Amino acid sequence: MLHPLCSELEAQTVEELKQQKGFVREQRKQYKEMKELVRKHHRKTSELIKEQTARVSELQSQHQRRRLTLQKSHKRDGKKSRSENSLSTLDQELCELDQECGQKLAELKEQQQQQLLTLRQEQYYSEKYLKREHIKQLVEKLTSIAEESQSAQLKKLRDICEKEKKDLKKKMDKKRQEKINEAKSKDKNLTEEEKLEINRSFVNEVVQYIKRLEDAQSKRQERLQEKHKEIRQQILDEKPK
Repeated sequence: MLHPLCSELEAQTVEELKQQKGFVREQRKQYKEMKELVRKHHRKTSELIKEQTARVSELQSQHQRRRLTLQKSHKRDGKKSRSENSLSTLDQELCELDQECGQKLAELKEQQQQQLLTLRQEQYYSEKYLKREHIKQLVEKLTSIAEESQSAQLKKLRDICEKEKKDLKKKMDKKRQEKINEAKSKDKNLTEEEKLEINRSFVNEVVQYIKRLEDAQSKRQERLQEKHKEIRQQILDEKPK
């Protein structure tokens, strides 16, 4: 009794599909893009901090120059009048100047902090957007790779099915010939009608076996296609909502 066996084809998993060269190349390209964007953001942040530091230094230098100018002015005036009132006025003016500078410096630093915060927020959302786009692109790439791989698998399965049918027919034909030879060895005067009967019996048997094989092949293909569908859904589930 012949028992036609169908060899199963395992669908490639998501992890296996991710090892494909096309997917790996896309990942490397995206890594370079993100690295370049982050580098650009770091450079821009450093430039802003440098500009802000220079602005603070400039403000402090201006303050020192104004203090020196005020002190020199009072020194010249002091030669003419060395009263305590003159010294008190200098201290008052210096105090007012320091307060003015302190206020300007505080306002400047607050403004700079806001500028830096705004820049970093923009950079954060820019990187987040690129990362989201990269995930979408990877999902599309992986879907394309999966469809191509699954299409090739189905073609391979059809080829296997054809080979299984041919192999089964060969085995059945060999068995038919063996049956005729066995009948001849028992009865050398085997008639054509008896041969035809053996052939008819085997044709019916072959039809039954082919039917059973085709049913098994059909179920195998359905299982593979269902697995393919599950894998494509797993890929789509990775896409950002």
